[in-house]
Amino acid sequence: DGCSGKVLSRMLNTAVKAGKRVRSETAISKGSVSISSAAVELSELMCNKDLNLPFSEARLTAIGAGKMTRLLINHLKGRGLKKITIVNRSMQRPQELAEQFPEIDIEIKLMDDMWNVIGRSDIVYTAAFSDGYLIDQAKLQENGLAGGRPMMLVDIGVPRNVGPDSNEVRS
Repeated sequence: DGCSGKVLSRMLNTAVKAGKRVRSETAISKGSVSISSAAVELSELMCNKDLNLPFSEARLTAIGAGKMTRLLINHLKGRGLKKITIVNRSMQRPQELAEQFPEIDIEIKLMDDMWNVIGRSDIVYTAAFSDGYLIDQAKLQENGLAGGRPMMLVDIGVPRNVGPDSNEVRS
């Protein structure tokens, strides 16, 4: 509007120009923008190495059906996701997600089936509200999931859903 003066105007133009240059000459804008997108990138990157199968063939499960899972499914959809199982305390939110993503085959299970679903999954994303860990070394062993085939656990929950000792479980 002409009321800022020449110095401030020039400073603003220089700042915008510098920002454009940084974005075009560096990889600053290439990284993930959210926890869920980083989780998808990481699991896709590590899938072949850790699970010996392509990401597109991995059996995926999400525990929890809130905002983080919605964002996760959206990022997975961008990678060609066709099917995922959602484990939740109630049916309402997973059903809403199934309606929101009609092109994806969403199987819904309640928490009573969590260990059965985990047992048949390759990658498990956790994003549920819980007072304690939903998954830890003792629970994996107790449910016969230690020492079996490889599995990837990706914790995107706050507070954490997967105990740090889960890393010590070896297949």
